[in-house]
Amino acid sequence: MYQNKAVPTYLKHCDPSQYNDLPDQQRERMVSTLLAQCKKGSTSNPPLPDMDTFNKRGRAIPDISMQGRNFIGLFGGQWTHVDGTSASTPTVAAMIAAINDHRLAEGHSRVGFLNPAIYNSKVSGAFNDVIYGTNPGCGIDGFHASRGWDPVTGLGTPNFNRLKTAMMSVSGKARARRAGEQVKSATTHLREQEHRRHH
Repeated sequence: MYQNKAVPTYLKHCDPSQYNDLPDQQRERMVSTLLAQCKKGSTSNPPLPDMDTFNKRGRAIPDISMQGRNFIGLFGGQWTHVDGTSASTPTVAAMIAAINDHRLAEGHSRVGFLNPAIYNSKVSGAFNDVIYGTNPGCGIDGFHASRGWDPVTGLGTPNFNRLKTAMMSVSGKARARRAGEQVKSATTHLREQEHRRHH
């Protein structure tokens, strides 16, 4: 999983369950210290929602984000404002298409599957890190944005010029090989689980 560092890093700052295996007194001391550091408005240690309101295992979303308000679009011959992912998603797609054109012109392969590249340390700095804001819903504050990856904005919003430059330094063959290794690893894990279930 390409988020194997990003997600645990976000959770560990304010997840008291990481101390569950400690003796009671030590656990209470560690949890008390941890929660004292977790404050609303903190860009490094934002508080987590109630641990029962989300699944902290498996794949997290989003990977990245993009502005989605007050886009100007031509609809039925008229210019109008539009909001939402129907505005932001094509914007990111256009950026990647332009980067592919640039890579092909320079003799490189297309970008292909994005996740191995965007979590590459050479590329992750090509995103504008969003460190303020929340995603409230269902009567709770939701998650808080913070430095680095977070469940509100992912790695942040793409900065086209930085992203284009960074993507030129990423090898398509290396990413394809890593993606293949990830698939192989996941397939092996599923087979082992299935084997244990039947024996």
